Amino acid sequence: MKLKNMMLLVFLCLNSILNAQSNFKKGFVITNSNDTIQGEIDYRGDISMNKKCRFKNGDNLVTYTPDDISAYKFIDGKYFVSKNFQGEKSFFEFLIKGQVSIYFHKNLKGRHYYIEKDGLGIRKITYEENLKYQGDKIYSYGSTKHIGIFNIYMQDAPSLKSRISRLKELSHKSLIKLATDYNNIVCGEGVCLAYKKKSPTIKVNIEVAGGKVNRLAFIKTVPMYELGNNNIPLLVNHKILIDEEKYYQYGIYAHIWLPRLNEKLYLRTGYLSNKHGYKIPLQLEYVFPKWKIKPKLAYGINILKPFKQTVGAMLGFNIDFHKNVGLSFNYDLDFEADKTVIIPSEKTHETLSLGLILKL
Repeated sequence: MKLKNMMLLVFLCLNSILNAQSNFKKGFVITNSNDTIQGEIDYRGDISMNKKCRFKNGDNLVTYTPDDISAYKFIDGKYFVSKNFQGEKSFFEFLIKGQVSIYFHKNLKGRHYYIEKDGLGIRKITYEENLKYQGDKIYSYGSTKHIGIFNIYMQDAPSLKSRISRLKELSHKSLIKLATDYNNIVCGEGVCLAYKKKSPTIKVNIEVAGGKVNRLAFIKTVPMYELGNNNIPLLVNHKILIDEEKYYQYGIYAHIWLPRLNEKLYLRTGYLSNKHGYKIPLQLEYVFPKWKIKPKLAYGINILKPFKQTVGAMLGFNIDFHKNVGLSFNYDLDFEADKTVIIPSEKTHETLSLGLILKL
């Protein structure tokens, strides 16, 4: 089996494994009859949690759709409510609840924000960035439809009108701040605000690591004659190992948490030094969160000196022996890229390393 076909099979299997992984956290569901049931909820990515709620109460596991329950919430975490928008029901994440409420919803088409107010209903907050041609120059500009929407929903707070006109960024932070200020104006400080979800902070884990590299060098197109059928010589290209070298590598990794994509995803990057130069990984890393020994895998590219790129893959595991300190065991593989940046061809390096993780 060719290497790229084998890698494709491996990643299809990994995708199935990742989709099957559960991460249950304490929470509760609110039924359509307004009853509250305590239990545990499977914490997935935003897209998955907008579609369904996997709820466990004891040994009983139930998958709820937006038609089955009115809301669900993680303890000290995200809060989702069932909403009907343009004839389609889905779970929307509550960012802030008050006289004006703000929701967040993510699907395959992108990230979307919604605003709701009694008497006006729920409406999507529309913002787009477009390009405009003027002569031989191209300019980018943002739409202003969202400004009109906010002016309608917040017309009883005229002091916010100037601020709304300058609003160009739609984000959790900017919308929560605007809605909080509006609710405080029309209802009084802290009176109208029923729920406010804090925007997740950026979290970076630092890993100091060192290990041994096994470097393989290949000549990809060496023509050699072989005897074929009827002893007819055939010219065949061979890939021959001409050199193998072992050396040490050390450096620092930064594991940047990506909670808006998935709480188990990190951007794995850093700077590693060896006798041939440097290595800068840029990889997506998935860490299984449930156990004290946490399996992990990563895939992406590596930037090597002098300005060379390879495809990188990593398998390993972390061991937590303190709340903020752990050990990391890594097995990294580097491949030559096959025409594209992300498809592996021939293996060039393999590295075994040990790291000390500091959770900041």
